Amino acid sequence: MSKVSRLLGDAVLKRTLVLHMDINRTIIQTDPAGGKTLDDVLNSNVASRVFGGNVNGDFEPSEGRFESVETAHGGMSYADYVDEVVKIPDSMQSGTAAEKRAAWKEVSASRRQLLHSFTSSGSVGSAFSDKVEEQRAALAETLDRGYHIVPSFFRLVNQLSELEWPFMVIFRTFGNDISKVLDEWDLFLEGKHLLLAAGPILAAMRGRTRQCGALYRCEQGMAIVWNRSTPIPVASNDVDTTSMTPCEYVATVDGVRDAHNVSFHALYDELMANAKQGGGVLGLIDYYYYWSQHAEHRSAGKVFPVDETPNAPFQIFFDDNIFIGDPSSIVDLRDAITGEPMSLDKENEFCCHVLPYFAITDENYFWKETLSRITAQMSVA
Repeated sequence: MSKVSRLLGDAVLKRTLVLHMDINRTIIQTDPAGGKTLDDVLNSNVASRVFGGNVNGDFEPSEGRFESVETAHGGMSYADYVDEVVKIPDSMQSGTAAEKRAAWKEVSASRRQLLHSFTSSGSVGSAFSDKVEEQRAALAETLDRGYHIVPSFFRLVNQLSELEWPFMVIFRTFGNDISKVLDEWDLFLEGKHLLLAAGPILAAMRGRTRQCGALYRCEQGMAIVWNRSTPIPVASNDVDTTSMTPCEYVATVDGVRDAHNVSFHALYDELMANAKQGGGVLGLIDYYYYWSQHAEHRSAGKVFPVDETPNAPFQIFFDDNIFIGDPSSIVDLRDAITGEPMSLDKENEFCCHVLPYFAITDENYFWKETLSRITAQMSVA
């Protein structure tokens, strides 16, 4: 009996595990959807783990305060400080859609500039520049070979496969990078990657036709279109989407066929069915503009329907923008049966706030976080 079998029990290893994996700053460390370079991202990763305080408007780091544990700190991180000083304007709450997009673009650019220069010489975080270089070194071979996905993700799926633990992966993104990730996944399965797939579960996934879809959200509901690998574009200013159903708007987008409205329950069923049909792999593009126009509130984020009935699949959502208990989290956690929002105390069971620095530098990061969430789900089953 393996160590994991002793820890979780053989029955758990027979229950399907569904991994929802964000792409940007979770399994790849560039962020084209947010217009961020590798240096932007690596500096931001460090800024989120350096803690101190806002002293008369300036950030003062506590000496040596680079934290490896989410709950080990007091005070605020530099990334929190940036969010505090570059505030979301009131126009994000009451302006037109165009005004909201313009305001958010300005906020994002200002925050990105502060984070990008965090560890530069003479900057407040210059003492932590070695943490940027540590990440760069850990990614060097992957990036030099033209790959993007962090090795810790591949280690996770290899360990699951070798345990013969049935699992499915749903890649989630707001951007245009889903094809790049799915192509690299195929290279991994086919033995043409720097890292090689192991175990019978991954072997069975080879050669399967994978599916990809795009989700659209508005005040009237949601629509899904399959066989699409790019996001649904935002409506132009002369299009009145308030008079349309979600499906009616999506049907106006070039290249869209067979769009249909979905409830939270129907979306759950389609995600599970299409992932299974694709050999355990699926890509889903969420609708960024709905989230940004609602000031990044969880109720407008990436839809995550969870079925808590006995023997339903385990599910875990990994995303660097998950903030447990915070209204600004990116995941809209829903009961898959009723469609109602799930209580915030459920987030610790089903959601993982990914710390990108450790996803890069610790090859067992995703594996440890997976075991932690499964243990939490079992404890309340």
